Amino acid sequence: MCGIIAIARQKSSRIPPSAEGIKQSADLSNLGRIQDHQDILRCVKKLQKVKELISGAAGINTLISDSQFRSYLQGICSILTEDLENYESELVQTGMDSQKLEEINTDLIKLKDLLWHIEYDRIIVSQSVGELLGGRTGDRFIEIFLTVQQVLTGLDRLEVRGRDSAGIHLMIQNHGLDLKNLGVRQEIENRAADLNYKSGSVRILDNALSFVYKVASEIGELGDNSQELRKLILSDDLFYRALENENVTAVAIGHSRWASVGIISEPNTHPMNSELLESEDSPFVVAAANGDVDNFADLKRLRNLQIPKLITSDSKVIPALMSNELSSQHGSPLDLDEAFRKTVQTLDGSIAIIANTGLKPEKLYMALRGSGQGLYVGLSD
Repeated sequence: MCGIIAIARQKSSRIPPSAEGIKQSADLSNLGRIQDHQDILRCVKKLQKVKELISGAAGINTLISDSQFRSYLQGICSILTEDLENYESELVQTGMDSQKLEEINTDLIKLKDLLWHIEYDRIIVSQSVGELLGGRTGDRFIEIFLTVQQVLTGLDRLEVRGRDSAGIHLMIQNHGLDLKNLGVRQEIENRAADLNYKSGSVRILDNALSFVYKVASEIGELGDNSQELRKLILSDDLFYRALENENVTAVAIGHSRWASVGIISEPNTHPMNSELLESEDSPFVVAAANGDVDNFADLKRLRNLQIPKLITSDSKVIPALMSNELSSQHGSPLDLDEAFRKTVQTLDGSIAIIANTGLKPEKLYMALRGSGQGLYVGLSD
């Protein structure tokens, strides 16, 4: 199945907790082993506290910087997981009444969820973020690469049914590149000339830099796309140099595609941008979509959208139309909300949409059109 994941992260105000502080706050020295229901309740309470303390970028920072504490938590997860397996085996043989069994099972599930979260969503994610950091330190790097890793992880989980292509777009504000440097300028221009918006394309915007990475393949296994995207990011020295600014931020959009309209190719891989063959001064928009735009051919003709020939996906019309709506507005400032609404209203079909613009690079636009699609919004530190 195709799917979208997008993250707009604000700078965290939390100070990374210390390992000792977490141990004391959660009273982990008295965690104990699991032999009965009360032990499960005790572990749930303590691990819920651990989950809260290691949440967000601040918690990932702690896990990255303290490998001993990371191993300590991993050990707890392994021991308690083994205890739970033994306890469940014994529970089956007790002949306990169903009501009591349901009560225990509810708490068992809570504990299993906590253990899974700490091990996979925190410990393993922190290791993956550490790999992306490549030895770099600083809160800004951790926050940005946590965003990248969460998008890549999200793409893995969205690849259950279809996975012919995937992409990630990063809108970078307050970048660290010296655009007056001829070498830097030439490097960007070499990657900005591709109207087909293939992997590695870069765009200089008034308020930001646009980086996109894409993979497309008819044959592959679950996880291949995210691994390839990770390699592309790790090998992009220009991207890492762009992050060399204390105030740098990033908004990310990721998409896993199962082709319906348009062949499997990098130009057809989302996220897609608004650029047309004749649109040099138009506002820059990037978007990803699930579902089909049933009237895309009519919209191309009616709006005279000069789309590059290699881009045959119906979704290309979405960012192009939003840019078109912005260009047609009179007065200042431009009303991006209204442009997005009008764009969505012109579309026929069952569609979920996410968009980001160069005019307000820190803001994401989301919409559902028709039925059959889902859109979930989460707010967190």
